[in-house]
Amino acid sequence: MDNEIRVKIDENVQKRLFTNFISGFKNKKDAGNYLKITKYNLYDYSNCKTKYIPFGVLKKISKKLNFSNIKIIDKKTLKQIRRMYANKAFLALKDKYGDRWKKELNRASKKTLYQKYGKDAYKIITQKGHKTCEIKFGENWLKILGQRGVNALKKKYGDKWYDVTLKRGREKLKEKYGNHWQKELSNLAMVSLRKKYGDNYEKRPSNLEILFKNRKLTKSEELIVGYLKESKISFETNLIKNGLEFDIVIPNKKNPIYVIEVSELNPTTYNQRMKVIKLYYQKLNFPNAQHIVILKTYSSRNNKQYRLHKIIQSFFDKERISLFSLENIDKNIEKLIDCIKNNKKIDFREDFLFNKKTICNSKKGCIAQSKKINKDESKLNKILLKIGSLCEGPKILEVKDDHFICTDNFDVYKNNEIAYEITSSNSFNVLRSLAGKILLYKTFNKNIKFVVILNNSRILDNTSLKFLRDFSDYVILKRDFNENTLRRARENIISKT
Repeated sequence: MDNEIRVKIDENVQKRLFTNFISGFKNKKDAGNYLKITKYNLYDYSNCKTKYIPFGVLKKISKKLNFSNIKIIDKKTLKQIRRMYANKAFLALKDKYGDRWKKELNRASKKTLYQKYGKDAYKIITQKGHKTCEIKFGENWLKILGQRGVNALKKKYGDKWYDVTLKRGREKLKEKYGNHWQKELSNLAMVSLRKKYGDNYEKRPSNLEILFKNRKLTKSEELIVGYLKESKISFETNLIKNGLEFDIVIPNKKNPIYVIEVSELNPTTYNQRMKVIKLYYQKLNFPNAQHIVILKTYSSRNNKQYRLHKIIQSFFDKERISLFSLENIDKNIEKLIDCIKNNKKIDFREDFLFNKKTICNSKKGCIAQSKKINKDESKLNKILLKIGSLCEGPKILEVKDDHFICTDNFDVYKNNEIAYEITSSNSFNVLRSLAGKILLYKTFNKNIKFVVILNNSRILDNTSLKFLRDFSDYVILKRDFNENTLRRARENIISKT
């Protein structure tokens, strides 16, 4: 439809043409049906309200009335016509309001809405829109409208509509920003964010506070909250500070004396590393509070047993974080509540029995892991060899107490040991777990530096990288993953030693 040809003719001729045409029918509706247009479109054409007529409509009328040699003044596609009128409107608005006409109109519009609906204007308008859609389409209106949109795209572009629209979008971006459009957009976003929030913008929460405040407590959190309520202890739940969420703060955020993290996640290596990161930042955000973590320390799933690693207890002991198991919380809660109620230091701990088979990441397990080399790791190894690195490939490192980790690559550069980690995941939790792996090692060993390569184009310079930046010595994004950046990373590490 955007490429449909429309023509402009003399206004007097247009009026006479349509008047004569309509007079040959009982009413305007019949005349419109003949032309396959609505009676409203027909009215606009006959009164010259719409000056550009579809060429097909003009041909039908000419044939019906035996009119010939109608002089065409101008010929354009619908897309060109819309652009022309839009440009005229933009110029008129610019003359009236100046270069900042968009902001001026936006400000005036907001002012009108606030005057009419009050401070919750946008919320009220959104709710009204939702209610209208619900009346028209039913409870599943969102799904129905979404499906209608998909059907329209399928009709226009075929079954591969997603690939077609994605390709067209990329072509437009490439046309506007050049071959490196992704990098350009990322840089523009960085400039915008830093302009809005300052250099430390990534610590600023967006809609996380709203989401987390509305989140229902887990069963485990409800259990602990129930004990606190029984003991009439003041507390706050689902708090956000510096863009991070915290489960329970006693008595409140302004005066934190105890901060409690409660988790019912299965104690997989992945989840335990995430908790290490969570508790590290909990302590960082509430430095004067006492910290308590209540974790699920055992689970069995698909014939596999998962147990808390001894290294995790060692980490919490080193950070002076009190660790208790969710399974045995009923045995410790009375004493814990007594300490909290009387504002005492938590000076007792739960004794854990660590099965040798599940005590930690075993060396045997790491050896098996080191033999599974993926494409990203192979690419990293090739680039390291190109820059003259004496890289060793996957390296098994002991953290503490027979707990081992396997890094993706390793080399020694100017007497500095450097471990490399590369991932194609853009998951916030995967990055958090990777950061936990590095934090655990660095807590007990200071001798090795870490370079992390995030080989996924969707990973941009945003909040999800914060954890890795804090614990890695150098982070490389996919757009910068090349020989020069790896050289620069190694030299940067050397300059800091």
